[in-house]
Amino acid sequence: MKKYLKFSLAVVLAGAFAGCAEVSSALNSINKITSGATLATEINPSTICNEWKENEARAIQNYNNKMIKFKGKLTHISSSALLSNTASFKSGNADLTYVPENSKADNIATLSKGKSYIVTGKITSISYSLDPKSKCDIGLLGALIE
Repeated sequence: MKKYLKFSLAVVLAGAFAGCAEVSSALNSINKITSGATLATEINPSTICNEWKENEARAIQNYNNKMIKFKGKLTHISSSALLSNTASFKSGNADLTYVPENSKADNIATLSKGKSYIVTGKITSISYSLDPKSKCDIGLLGALIE
C-alpha cells in the first residue's frame, strides 16, 4: 500500500509540472489497474472463432466479457438512433461488430472504410456470421479504436 501511495504522490507531483490533463489520465490508469479491471489480451479473433466452431460453450466461457485487442480492417460503418454509431471489422476469418462503450470510445466518424485499425473492446457475444466465408461474428463493447 505504501508503494501505491508513493507512486500516486509521484504522479501528482509530476503532474504539477506537466499539466492537469496528464495527471488525470495517469491517475485513471492507476485506478483501472488497482481496481482489478481486466487488461486487454492481444488475440487473433480467428482463434476465438475456430474455438467457437469446435465448442460454442467453451468459447463463450473462455472469451465472453474478456477484453481483447486486435488488428482489423474496417468494412462497414453505420449510425442509428438505437445503437448510435457502430463499426464492422474483418480480422482473419472473423467478423467483429464494435459498439462504442461511451462517447470517449466513439471516434467512428473519423475512420475510413478499408483501412486497418487496432481495436480494443470487451466481447459481448459470439454468434454465426452472415458471411459464409467467416467462421463467426464477435460482438464488442468498444473501448478504443486506434
